[in-house]
Amino acid sequence: MTWGEWLVRAYCRGAHYRGKIRVARWLAKRFLPAEGGVYTLADGTRLLLHPRDWIEYRLLQRETYEPVTLAFLRANLKEGHQAVLAGVNIGLHVLISASMVKPTGKVVGVEPQPSSLLRARQNILLNDGLAAHVFLVSAALGAEAGLAGMVPAPEHNSGMASLVDQRDEPLPFSIVVETLPELLYRLKLRRPDLMLLDVEGFELPVLRGITPSTRPKIMIVESKSDHQTKGGASERELFDQLTSMGYDLFDLRGQPAVAGQELVEFNLIAVARDAPPIVWVKSSDR
Repeated sequence: MTWGEWLVRAYCRGAHYRGKIRVARWLAKRFLPAEGGVYTLADGTRLLLHPRDWIEYRLLQRETYEPVTLAFLRANLKEGHQAVLAGVNIGLHVLISASMVKPTGKVVGVEPQPSSLLRARQNILLNDGLAAHVFLVSAALGAEAGLAGMVPAPEHNSGMASLVDQRDEPLPFSIVVETLPELLYRLKLRRPDLMLLDVEGFELPVLRGITPSTRPKIMIVESKSDHQTKGGASERELFDQLTSMGYDLFDLRGQPAVAGQELVEFNLIAVARDAPPIVWVKSSDR
């Protein structure tokens, strides 16, 4: 670790105060390369991090992001499993998933935002032995194949890229939209053992494009009412869609979930009737 990397991380880990993130970003401009510094988290994962991005700033602060969701992935993905992650962001969840399914499994990361996909690729390559188990796809999942317009995510949060929130931006770019069955067919993959769906309000179209034979055994679905509203739907419709597909719904701790409740890390767990026994995350498993 360089002196500049150490300085930025030490500052981010210090006591919080109003306006701290602005100072962290100023320090990073002075002491880090433009792409950020290379940091090793407590679990050994190596990531490029720069505090200009909110999620990367959180990782510099606490060395973790969505710890309960990551613990669920570790507990329920096994060697040889096949997983699909729609919404890759910086690649953290892909890395954890790949570390669990190797040496014979495969993780497919589907991401329409070019900057996020490139960031994820950089981070995957930093971690020896995982790239061979990851397949990155520059596209989005949806109800039917086609093209969709998209605008760049704001610099401060690459995870906010959305197909349902175009904002008032000039020159949106077009992305390829595939259904999950089409993607699996192209990649010659079977029904996924697990799917993570974090697509900022576009969850319903993705679910409506899934057929019974390609329905993932376990799904982790982000559920935020404001995101669904932007997509012209409701959280209740999201829950009803999953139920109609034959899923039982829980939170990350294994408690039954209903629309309107506050979910741990905003993630809903959908379990198919033929899924293997689920290992639920306890408070200490973080």
